Amino acid sequence: MRDRTIELVIERTPAWLVGLIWAAMGIAIIAEQGAGNAFIYFQF
Repeated sequence: MRDRTIELVIERTPAWLVGLIWAAMGIAIIAEQGAGNAFIYFQF
């Protein structure tokens, strides 16, 4: 993996698989929007 970039890996991946991954991430973001118990931690 040292000799590869993420752009090169995505270029070699079939378009349908890249689309499926994007769709899964989008669905996960939309599904998680309803959770209102976010925890934010600040360290000073």
